[in-house]
Amino acid sequence: KGVVNGVSGLMCASLNSIDSSSTYQPPLSFRPEGALLGNVSSTLLRYSALPREAVCTENLTPWTKLLPCGQNAGLGSLYVATRLYDSDYHSMGLHVKPVCMDSECNHVRTELHQTLTVVFRPERKEQKIFWSLRSLFTTKLRSHCPLVDESKIFVDITGIELSEMKLSPLPSEIIHNFLYGQDTEIAVFDIANLTAQSNLDVSCEWKVPFIPEMKTLPLLHVQRYITGSGLERGGIVTEISNLDPVNSLKVLFFDMVPWYLRILLHTRDIDCVHEVNGKSCKDNVVVSHYFMQAKDRQRTYTTELLLSLPPSSKFTLSIQFLRAFLKWNEYPPDASHGFYVNSAVLTTVLSQCLNCSFPPSMMRDKITSHESNLPLRVHTKALLVLLPTPDFSMPYNVICFVSTVIAIGFGSLFNLTTKTLKPEVAKNDSGILQRLLSVFRRSRE
Repeated sequence: KGVVNGVSGLMCASLNSIDSSSTYQPPLSFRPEGALLGNVSSTLLRYSALPREAVCTENLTPWTKLLPCGQNAGLGSLYVATRLYDSDYHSMGLHVKPVCMDSECNHVRTELHQTLTVVFRPERKEQKIFWSLRSLFTTKLRSHCPLVDESKIFVDITGIELSEMKLSPLPSEIIHNFLYGQDTEIAVFDIANLTAQSNLDVSCEWKVPFIPEMKTLPLLHVQRYITGSGLERGGIVTEISNLDPVNSLKVLFFDMVPWYLRILLHTRDIDCVHEVNGKSCKDNVVVSHYFMQAKDRQRTYTTELLLSLPPSSKFTLSIQFLRAFLKWNEYPPDASHGFYVNSAVLTTVLSQCLNCSFPPSMMRDKITSHESNLPLRVHTKALLVLLPTPDFSMPYNVICFVSTVIAIGFGSLFNLTTKTLKPEVAKNDSGILQRLLSVFRRSRE
């Protein structure tokens, strides 16, 4: 708990809201990483997620402070919050693990690995794609960070002819390699050289009009969605597709469902169909499975399945649930918005990775490797579920109604019991006209 609270305060995140009801010890999906010293078992590993937590500016500021030069120099000077959070997709990561400093692992140090993933839409000029650091981040590199050993920019130009595009300035080197079943071509820019050349901007412009092409679909595809209507029952459907026409694919499926979605285990349905001939393949698709029942306000429903997906097949897992009634103080401030359900996690090893874009850290670590197996972990989208929600405006209406009745009834009763009624005698204060009329009546009589 102390580590969670410390990281929560360091990153200005709501990680301190993680408790035992949303934490699980996965026996298969996640394993300890880094230098394992002593008797380290998987029981020391915990997994939890906050699907409602969104990454925003208050998380970017402490994240950049962990960089050697912060936002003053180096790549950190490109991180403009208004531009990053205006992108189509962004994600931040902070990975800490012990690593060995020598082959015998006699010396161990702590490695801090920071990741920032952003997806921009490049500009178009007369059907030609153009991008630069200034156009993407609205700023250029300020200077080279003097505290780092190396700082480089990797540009993936795989499948693009150099005669069709113009890189400015020229890259420091171009690396060719066969990486995870595909030929890769990476242009490398050394920031130290850019600083020496006083050219702190990297740009790329296509010389020919850009014609979109149909890209090769990934070998592993997953989709997850909610079914049903109303606020009583519902269902969760997960579809996993193996698009490899030759090889089978082993996938480890991990899912956590909160306790207030009461899973009906007898409604679980498993189906597997070959995409080519439509035949069923669900007999041997589940190698092993694990299920843990939830306890109200104590732990979640947990499912782990080891699947063996045949070539060109589609696996479907569906299950029904009942929506529980919560206590009034367990609802979030915007209860009508709904409740988020954690994303499912798929872990697998691919023999080849078609149409893959590797992060710079992976390019640097694997750039000279000829490994044929790519460990891959895929997270599905988080689900949004509506629960029976009380009318939180009713207390306000009751208070207003009762206050009005008390003000009218009690006010009238209070006036009748506390005020004294005194008769008012009318005074005979007639004017000159009345006196003249009275004299005229007497004279006629």
